[in-house]
Formats: sequence, structure tokens, C-alpha cells
Amino acid sequence: MREIKYRAFYDNMMFDVACINMYYGNVVLLAVNEEQEKYISTINKKAMIDCNNRLSVEISKAIIQQYTGLKDKNGTEIYEGDIVKFEDVGEEGYEYKEGFDFTNYASVEFDNGRWELNNFLDNNSGILETMNSCHEDFIAEFKSFEVIGNIYENPSLLEGRE
Repeated sequence: MREIKYRAFYDNMMFDVACINMYYGNVVLLAVNEEQEKYISTINKKAMIDCNNRLSVEISKAIIQQYTGLKDKNGTEIYEGDIVKFEDVGEEGYEYKEGFDFTNYASVEFDNGRWELNNFLDNNSGILETMNSCHEDFIAEFKSFEVIGNIYENPSLLEGRE
């Protein structure tokens, strides 16, 4: 069974999510580094709250991203919104041309009831055929991908898309 967990982009920082309360419409962010601990501590002191490196914010003010249940070739967890780097071969009919193999980037999204890649740096991607024809084979490809950033903190990685 896949582990269900989330992270959240809030105030230009990526936080782990301790819990989501749909009834009250808030998400509890968990500090994962010293910068975030200071940020949360400052806010909580102003509100006279001691919450152990946790901060409750409105869901509408944070961008929630779900864990895919997959890891990249380095063992890094892959989340919705991550940008992955992978070796590509171009669309069918071109993969056997010498020198056509290339490195491509794309963002991970949940669409059509499944995990997909989108916003390719180069749209001439051979992975599209695998993604659309045999989704199990496509998911297996994630083991060869590498997470290099995400669309919120590193949007420039996908700039210059074709």
C-alpha cells in the first residue's frame, strides 16, 4: 500500500505537512530546517503560541502537493509538482538516429486519475508513448528519473520549453 503524505509550499518555502484539517480548512506545517524553525517561531511568538515548530495556516494560502509513492534513482521521494530529469529518445521513429538521445525535464502531475509528466522541456519526448500506452511501464520508468527541483521553487528549470 502506498504511503499517503503531503508537503506544502507556503510563503516561498516548502514545508512538510503534519496534518490537514478539512473541517476547519487549515493545514499544519512542520519545519524541516533551521530557517523554517525561525520563521515559525517568530510567527508563533507574535501570536503567543508555543507549537513546537508547527504552524497552522489556511489551506487556501498554501499549495498542497501529494507524495506519488515513488522514488527517483537516488531514493528521493517524488511529489506532485516536482521537476524530474530523465534520459529521453525522442518520439517514435527517431530513437535509432545516432546522437538523438537527450536529457529532458518535465513536471510531475496528477491528471486523468493517474500520475503523469507534463510541461516537458522538449515536447519531442519518447516517454509520452509509454505514458499513454502502458502506464505500468511508465511508472516503472520513474526509478530512472532524478528529482532536480519543483515548479514552485525552481520554475526556471522548465523555461525555454519547446
